[in-house]
Amino acid sequence: MARILCYDQRFQGRSPGNLDAWGFVMKAMPYVWTWGSAAEIDAAEGLLKQATDLDPDYPRANCLLALMLTTRVLLGLDAQATHLPAALEMAERAIRREPEDP
Repeated sequence: MARILCYDQRFQGRSPGNLDAWGFVMKAMPYVWTWGSAAEIDAAEGLLKQATDLDPDYPRANCLLALMLTTRVLLGLDAQATHLPAALEMAERAIRREPEDP
């Protein structure tokens, strides 16, 4: 029981400052996990950028956007220099904001 309460308390501390930002992250999730086409990666990026525009420090949006930028490089869609510096900055921002939620 104590573990559930602890998890619940940690979860409550992670809510975004803007629920619309959370909505954009949720809409991006199907595209994030498919590792599909460039069009799906574009769709995820667009939704995640909208989330970070609304809440620039939202850790989940930052880490998933960093993942999408890195995915572009891993799939050979873009060069490393194009996206990896921005991806690293977003990942570090997410870690600074919420270090216990990798």
